[in-house]
Amino acid sequence: MKKDHSKRSTGPRPRRRRLLGLVALVVGACWLAAEYVLTNPFIPAGSVGYVYEEPRVWGEGGYQGTIEGPRSLGGTWKRLRVIPIEVGPQNHVERLAYPVEDGSAELEWELQLRPDRLAVREVVEEFGGEGWYERHVKPLAIKAVREAARTVEGAEGLDVAALEATALEAIEREMGAQKMPFLVENLLVREFTLPDPKVPVLGAWKLSPGGAVAPAGLAPAQGSAETTGAQGAPELAPEAAAETAGPPPVEMWADAAPPTLIDVSHRREFRGMWLATVSNVDWPSRYGLSVERQKQELVAYLDGMETMNMNALIFQIRGAADAFYKSALDPWSRFLTGTQGKDPGYDPLEFAIEECRKRSIELHVWINPFRAMPVEDYPVAKNHISRVLPQFARPYASMIWMDPGAREVRDFVTAAVMDVVTRYEIDGVHLDDYFYPYPENGVEFDDAATYAAYLQCCGQIEKDDWRRQNVDSLIAGLSQQIRATKPYVKFGVSPFGLYRPGEPAGTKGFDQYNGIYSDPKKWLEKGWIDYVTPQLYWRENSNRSYSALLNWWGETNVLRRHIYAGNSLLNIERRNGNWPFSEYETQLNASREAVDQQSLGNIFFGMRVFRGRDGEKIRDRFAEKLYPEPALSPAMPWLGNLPPDSPWHVRVAGGEIRWSGATSPHLKHWALYRRDGENAAWELQEVFPASINSIEVDPGTYALSAVDRLMQESVGVLVEVVEAVEFAGENVKQAGEEAPEEEGAGEG
Repeated sequence: MKKDHSKRSTGPRPRRRRLLGLVALVVGACWLAAEYVLTNPFIPAGSVGYVYEEPRVWGEGGYQGTIEGPRSLGGTWKRLRVIPIEVGPQNHVERLAYPVEDGSAELEWELQLRPDRLAVREVVEEFGGEGWYERHVKPLAIKAVREAARTVEGAEGLDVAALEATALEAIEREMGAQKMPFLVENLLVREFTLPDPKVPVLGAWKLSPGGAVAPAGLAPAQGSAETTGAQGAPELAPEAAAETAGPPPVEMWADAAPPTLIDVSHRREFRGMWLATVSNVDWPSRYGLSVERQKQELVAYLDGMETMNMNALIFQIRGAADAFYKSALDPWSRFLTGTQGKDPGYDPLEFAIEECRKRSIELHVWINPFRAMPVEDYPVAKNHISRVLPQFARPYASMIWMDPGAREVRDFVTAAVMDVVTRYEIDGVHLDDYFYPYPENGVEFDDAATYAAYLQCCGQIEKDDWRRQNVDSLIAGLSQQIRATKPYVKFGVSPFGLYRPGEPAGTKGFDQYNGIYSDPKKWLEKGWIDYVTPQLYWRENSNRSYSALLNWWGETNVLRRHIYAGNSLLNIERRNGNWPFSEYETQLNASREAVDQQSLGNIFFGMRVFRGRDGEKIRDRFAEKLYPEPALSPAMPWLGNLPPDSPWHVRVAGGEIRWSGATSPHLKHWALYRRDGENAAWELQEVFPASINSIEVDPGTYALSAVDRLMQESVGVLVEVVEAVEFAGENVKQAGEEAPEEEGAGEG
C-alpha cells in the first residue's frame, strides 16, 4: 500500500518546535534586557557611589544621586552606571628633597585625608572622580611642604613640629580657597635626612618625574627621588659625568642671592591652524610619498607656523575612519601610502607631536566620528569599521556614514578617541561639524532600523530629537572619559558657524540643529566642551556678518568657555572668492574686540595656501599684520588653577641667561619677557620648550617664567643682563654672573 504524503502529521513534533522557539525567544529577550536595558550597579564597602544614567537613554540622563556601599541598586530598566568614590581615610606618602647649605636634605612625609562623603557629586563632576589626589591635591601639598621646610628651618636644623603645622595650615587654606571637597586629617613627617658630605654638591635642583626634588644631572629612579649606588650614595647620570670630573661649580644654590620675583603677563591668544589630511587636502601633498618627503612637508608647515607666531596645530588623524597613527582599531589611512591598512613606515602623529614640542606648538587631534569613507571602488581594510560593523554602514550621497543611532558605533568611536588620549601626549581633542551628513534634497538618511529598535526598547521620542540625543551622547561621553583619563587634555568642537536661522535676528542660512542634528549651544551650557570654534567662513559685510555671529556665540556662552572663531584661508584663492588680506585683518580685530565674551583666538582652515605660489607672501602678511609678536594660548581655570613655581637658580653667564629648571611638575614651556625702562610694559620675546635651560640674549632687563601643560604661568624671575666690560685685557664679570671655567690651564 502506498503512503499518503498529502497529509502532514499533527503529533508532538510541531509542538516541540514551538516550545523550543518560545524558549529561544525568552532567552533572547533576557539577553537583550541584560545587555541593553537592565542594569544592576553595585557600590563596594567604604565607598559612596556616584550614580548616573547614560545620556543616550530616556532624555539627557546624567546625575541620579549617591548611594553608600556595600549596596546594590537592584535591577533597573534605566542604563545606570556607578562611579565608586572611596570616602575613608587615605594615606599618601611623598618624598622630596630641597637644597640646603651642604647639599640636599630629604624629607618623607605622609598626608592623611579623605573625600567629603556629602560632596561626592563635586568630587566626580569638578575633580575627576578617581585620581583626584594625583591631579589636584598632590601638587598643592608638595608645594606647601617644600615652602614650609624652607620657612621653618633654623640654625638648629629643621623644626619638624613647626613644619607639620605650617604645611597643614597652608594645605587647608589653599584647598579652602579652591573649594575642594576633601577633608585633611593629619600631616606627619616620617623621615628627615641631612645631606651626605661625601656627595658632591651640583648646585641646581629640580623636580623629578616621580614628584620628588633631585639634583640636576642625577638620574631619578622610577618612583624614587634618585638612583642610588651600592653604598646608597646618588649615582650620577652619564650626561653629568663630565660636569663632575673637574672642580665643582663655583656658584652654589645655597650661596646665591634670593631671586627678584615680578608679575609678568601679556595678551593670551589661541592661534591655530587646521591641517586636513583626508583626500590629501593639505598634507601629505599626495599619497605614496616617501617617509622623508612626508616629514619634510610637515616640518615646512610647522616652520611656517613658528615664523607666523602661531601656537596650535589641529591635526586631522581620523578623517575617514582611518588612522594617521598606529591604531589597533582603525586601519592606516590610504592617504599616506595609497593603500588602506598599509604601514607607512613611521607614526605621523608621534612625529608631529615631537616636532610641535620643539616649537612650543600645541597639538590637538582632529577626529571625524561618523564619516567612514567615499563611495569609491578601492580595497577596504578588513578592520575598517564599515566591515567590522557592516550592518550600521549607510551609503549617503558620495560617502558611506556610520549610523550615529547605533550604540555599537558610538562605543567604537569613543574607544578610538580614548585610545589616542591614553597613548599619546596630546594637548586636545577636536571634532568638527560632520555628525550626521549634510542633507541632500529629497534624500533621507537610512536610519529607520536603528530608530525603530530604539522605540521598541526605550520609549517614544521624535526622530529629530532622537538624532540629536545620539550626538549629545557622544559629546557627553567623550567629555566625561577625557576628564577621567587626562583632565588636562582640552576638548573642543568646531560646528557650523550659524546655529539656527534667525539667531542672531535677520541671519539666514543652513539650520544645523535640524539638518545635521548638532546642538553646540547645549554643549556649551552643559560644560561638556572646553572651547567652541564656530566656522565663520563669511565676510563682515555679508548677510551672515562675521562680527554679528561671533557676538551671538559670545552671548550664549553662559559658562564662559573659550571661543576660537574659525576662518577660511581658502577664500583668499581666486577660485574661492579672491578675498583681500585686509578681510582677515578685519575679522581678527572683531575677534579681539569681543574678548570680554571669551573670544580668545582663531583657527584658520586651508594650510595648502602656504604651498601655493603666493604662500610666502601670505605667510609674511600673517607675521607682519596679524601676529607680529608671540603669545601663549589662554589658560582654562576650570581644568586647574595652581600655577607652577618660578624657575630656579636663574643666573647670567656671558651673553646667556641660564637656569636649572623649576620644582613644579608637568612643566611645558619657558616664557621670556623684556622691558625697555623701569616703567615700561613687559613684552613677551619668546616661548621655548621646557627641555631648554639657557638662551643667548642681548643686554637688557628680562623676566623668565615657567608655564605648565594647562598654560598656567608662574611669577617671573627678574634678570639684568649688562654689557661685558673689557679691562686690562680681561673680562670683568658682571653682578650675578657665573665664574668662567678655566681653559687651557698650564698652556704656553
